[in-house]
Amino acid sequence: VLNILKPGKDYIICLIAATCGLRIGEILGLTWSDIDVVNKKITVNKQWKKLKDGSYGHGPVKRKNSNRIVPVPVNTLNELLKYKNNYPIDISNRIIPDYSNSSVSNRIRRKLLKQGHNISVHDLRHTYGTMLIANGTDFKTAAQLLGHDVEQTMKTYSHVTDDMMNRVTDTINIIF
Repeated sequence: VLNILKPGKDYIICLIAATCGLRIGEILGLTWSDIDVVNKKITVNKQWKKLKDGSYGHGPVKRKNSNRIVPVPVNTLNELLKYKNNYPIDISNRIIPDYSNSSVSNRIRRKLLKQGHNISVHDLRHTYGTMLIANGTDFKTAAQLLGHDVEQTMKTYSHVTDDMMNRVTDTINIIF
């Protein structure tokens, strides 16, 4: 699905949502100094949002738990570095110098719908969370990576447990 958007900023936005689990505001708020290439990590400590005066700019993250450091898969990091080499760096050092979260989300949604995919950037974040849980990441760790508390993560991602229940049934049969 992501290759539909390749190359460019919409692809990078979706790639970060799908492989790092960031919210759209967090992605648009990222600066190049938030990317730790050596340790393959992204620091999430701000978001791009509509400010009280009606303008857009950097603001605090959604919740206290939203301040976090998340690992970046090597493939995602390589794509980010390619993007950095091919697109001019914004004066504010933002990776994606777009204006409004909703206009970006709507633009990407329209592009994906045109190709027959009824998904949003936020759905890609949910896919990230689902994949973590489905592949054995405990809820506490997943919550930390998503910037949630454990209760919210369990409420949002408990649907994953059908496959997990089938696996545990097999495990129980082996053990007992």
